[in-house]
Amino acid sequence: MKNKNIIKISIIIFSILLVLVALITTTQAYFNRDNYANNPTEYQTGLLSIEAASKSNSISLSNTLPMSDTDGEKSTPYVFTIRNNGTVDYKFNVKLLSTSDNTFSPEYIKLIVDNEEVKTLSALTDSIIKKDLVLPAGETVDLTLRVWLSLTTPNTQIGKTFNSKIVIDGQSVYTSTNQDVPTYKLEYNTNGGAETIASEKVTVGNKFTISNTKPTKAGYTFKGWSTSDSATTASYQPGDTITIEKNTKLYAVWEAIVYNLTLTKGTGVATIYYKINGASSYLTTASTKTLSVKYGTTYYYYGVPSTGYTMTSCTATNPCSGTMGTSAVSKTLSATSSSTFTVTVYKKLPSSLSSTKLQSATVASNDSFTYSVANRVTSLKKSYIYSSISCTNGQTPTVTLSGTNRIIKISKVTASTDCTVTYKATTGGAVTS
Repeated sequence: MKNKNIIKISIIIFSILLVLVALITTTQAYFNRDNYANNPTEYQTGLLSIEAASKSNSISLSNTLPMSDTDGEKSTPYVFTIRNNGTVDYKFNVKLLSTSDNTFSPEYIKLIVDNEEVKTLSALTDSIIKKDLVLPAGETVDLTLRVWLSLTTPNTQIGKTFNSKIVIDGQSVYTSTNQDVPTYKLEYNTNGGAETIASEKVTVGNKFTISNTKPTKAGYTFKGWSTSDSATTASYQPGDTITIEKNTKLYAVWEAIVYNLTLTKGTGVATIYYKINGASSYLTTASTKTLSVKYGTTYYYYGVPSTGYTMTSCTATNPCSGTMGTSAVSKTLSATSSSTFTVTVYKKLPSSLSSTKLQSATVASNDSFTYSVANRVTSLKKSYIYSSISCTNGQTPTVTLSGTNRIIKISKVTASTDCTVTYKATTGGAVTS
């Protein structure tokens, strides 16, 4: 039994040495860690093996110029990876320690870790830049650090430098009924989406990958996730990583799909007024217009009639409206004429000195008029055939033969008119010229 304990202790020490050797030979930034803590006697001892590696150059402010926080947040970060190769969880702090003698005053050194808030080096407690991270066995965490000189750095700091090292200070963690690793719940609210995404338990301080599921919602495009239920822009995308320090709920962010609304200018309409997508005032068009309207929004429209016409619906005092669905919509606005004219049709035979009235009709302005007369007529045992037609006041009719009748049509009546249909005699069934 004593020999087995010696073997176990030797393995643990060897793992630590491997980590230290790897740190010395593979990275330009320094990485240290404390020994793991003693374990409670009721738990089996596990192996704690922590590996740290830099993905960037060393952390140094030499020959650098002061910059704004905005520029500092965009500067090239120092990236380092911490991996737990052991069999127990690892809880640790990350420290930033200066290795320079003639260094900048800490109140002029600005830094930001991952996407957290900007801090000054002097504001850190015990030089800790990341506190109480828990790294489960077999997992890896990447940390990013940006360091820059504040714009307020005075000239008295010229000639100084800042070189530093990353120190990892932590211990092994055992999960049990009397020593639990804190966890929080990450929930998903699809904000009306069709899918339900299960909540997740996340170890405090750890980065967690957001579900790759993209919810769907009729009439909307999924834009991503936000911690606000009313957000219009997304803060996270499926597959992104998130670090949470409390119970967190992510809300789906939706953007309404746009569909076409076509407003057609019909008879007697001079101008179309319309209001879409939540606008507070109307816009106008003098011709047919196709508009892009968001799904689920209400659109309004009405027409103004031309002279001599009246709108019977979709008026300024009572506009028409609709709610945009999931397909294109077409609407036609038309007006009715408020002026009327009289069209009278007469028949004129060669044997008659006067004309005979056949029809008298009241027609709205710009409406059409149609009347049918016989192609052949008989009077006093004589046969006559259609010859011609003429109308007064500039009205121009068209005449077509349809069976035994002639169809007279005025396409657009613009004045009262008398139209005379003239017949000519026939001889022995033949038409005389």
